[in-house]
Amino acid sequence: MKMRTRHLLLPLLAPLGAFTIPSHAQVAPVSCAARSIATIEALANHDHDGARRYLDAVLQSNSQQMEPMWDAMIEQNWGPYRSHGVPEEIANGDHTTTVRLPLTFDHGATTSTLTCDPKAGGAIVEFSLL
Repeated sequence: MKMRTRHLLLPLLAPLGAFTIPSHAQVAPVSCAARSIATIEALANHDHDGARRYLDAVLQSNSQQMEPMWDAMIEQNWGPYRSHGVPEEIANGDHTTTVRLPLTFDHGATTSTLTCDPKAGGAIVEFSLL
């Protein structure tokens, strides 16, 4: 009886092997549009670490200006952030990707422009809110 039970367990456990992820599996790269949206959403949620996550080293070192700029834009111009529109990705001749991301606020709208560089591991190397 024990031998038969072992044979029954093996076919039941075999399908689970199909769902294992090898340790050497690679994670799909995050697109520039996804990085841009994550950065804007983090700013909107006052998640400063999250807002810096995809920035390159130069922008990270200057990111202390990013949060006050965002806050001033909300307080003095457009009011609270509501949502973003569909990102437009533009492939540049230097292999960078620029994303134009429409942003909607209570009292207006603007477009952020972010550029990612594969030489920087896909990090955002340029960022503007106007």
